Amino acid sequence: MYRRLLEDPGLSVRNRAHYRTRPTGVLFGEGDTREAVSEARALRPALTKVTSVRTLNELRPVRALSGGAAGELGAQFDQIARALPA
Repeated sequence: MYRRLLEDPGLSVRNRAHYRTRPTGVLFGEGDTREAVSEARALRPALTKVTSVRTLNELRPVRALSGGAAGELGAQFDQIARALPA
């Protein structure tokens, strides 16, 4: 469903970034942590457009799961989280 939403050319940058993270949350929720981490890593370029904590909230379980081993994804996530208002 979210992948179809991404085809809408009128979608705002903020919503586009959020909808790109939804499959990660769905995969994680279904217990497919390996694919969730893979999907999250594929999102790294889109994370530069994140301006909403709701988008980061989709990725928090994957970030927590990968802990300190998240590498560049974890570092990028943490940097964005610090920059957003609480």
